[in-house]
Amino acid sequence: DSYIQGKYYPAFSPVYGFVSFGPNRVFLKITNIQGDPISLSAYDLQDGNEGIYVVNNFRAEASREVLDDVIQDIN
Repeated sequence: DSYIQGKYYPAFSPVYGFVSFGPNRVFLKITNIQGDPISLSAYDLQDGNEGIYVVNNFRAEASREVLDDVIQDIN
C-alpha cells in the first residue's frame, strides 16, 4: 500500500507507463495509477540520476541478437 501525492493506492493497483532505454540506463515514466493520471519518473538510488543504471546496454545486445538471427537465417 502507498500514498502518492496524498492519495491512497492499495497494493497491486494497476500501474501504466513507458519504458525507454539509453546507454546503461532504463528510463521509466509512470503516467497512470489505478485510472488516475500522474507524472512520475524513476531515479537510481545509487547515483540519484534519472533512470535506473544497468551494467549492460540492452540496445546493443538486442541489435547483436537481431543480427545473429539474420545471419543464421541466411545460412
